[in-house]
Amino acid sequence: AHLLGDGVPGPLNPKQARLVEIIGGSSDRLLRLVNQILELSRLRAGVLPLARRRVYLARVVTRAVEELRPQAEEAGVALTGERVGQQFACLGDDDRLVQVVVNLVGTAVRFTPRGGAVTVKLIDAGAEVEIQVEDTGAGIPAAALPHIFESYRQAHHDRGGTGLGLAIVGGIVQAHGGRVTAESQEGKGSRFTVLLPRAEATP
Repeated sequence: AHLLGDGVPGPLNPKQARLVEIIGGSSDRLLRLVNQILELSRLRAGVLPLARRRVYLARVVTRAVEELRPQAEEAGVALTGERVGQQFACLGDDDRLVQVVVNLVGTAVRFTPRGGAVTVKLIDAGAEVEIQVEDTGAGIPAAALPHIFESYRQAHHDRGGTGLGLAIVGGIVQAHGGRVTAESQEGKGSRFTVLLPRAEATP
């Protein structure tokens, strides 16, 4: 499909080009779904590779926020970051932790109406470091809240998604020796909190 779209076999008329674009988009979505299923299977089997090293979560949060800022601006959602404290280091895989924050922030932006806000807070909580993602969005129904980290479970079926993102978030956080919680009021927004063991200060 990508080769056809690039015109490798020859030029396409507008209708053909549109159909190839649809095929390519559908194939990309299917590939993302397959990769998510594989990743979740690795997490459950305890074989997801993690490049553990000292990670500065302030940099992780900054990377994730900057990656999603264009999406937030397009959606008309204010995306801001806050820090409470000074020590934000943990041991882990920075790319995987960026994935966690990107997933949570991206979900928050998707469920927040135009004019709303998403705030990412980094908090030094003593033995742990907290990453809080709070939004002013649709919220999660009380009956769905206990199940949102389960595979294929979605609080709002009309907003897209595969129902795997939060399950992967939970698996990655657990693989880092941490935990993730969720609080929400329907119609008032949600707050997801990732808690990770803080690395000892370097001498």
